[in-house]
Amino acid sequence: MTKLKNLYLDGVPIRQSFSGLVSLLEQFPSIKTLSLRDNSYLNERVVAEELHVLRNVEELFLDDSPLDIIFLQNIGSLTSLKTLSLSNCGLTGTLPAQGT
Repeated sequence: MTKLKNLYLDGVPIRQSFSGLVSLLEQFPSIKTLSLRDNSYLNERVVAEELHVLRNVEELFLDDSPLDIIFLQNIGSLTSLKTLSLSNCGLTGTLPAQGT
């Protein structure tokens, strides 16, 4: 499973924090598509150090997940990202041109 390319965890009630999810994702660096739609556990403040595990992700779907503005400020660090979907996340602001 280390060659896993697509991971869909839409609506999955994971009871761990984002840090727990980071630990899981570190085991699958080949993931290109990650879908975490409708996941309330993403409401924690996500810092740049935790986003490094998503550096190879090309498509990220976070629709209907409550996100903090800190996430927006750090999303530029995902240099492989080609598709980002954030519908109905309650975010306002501007995406940075590059990561912090």
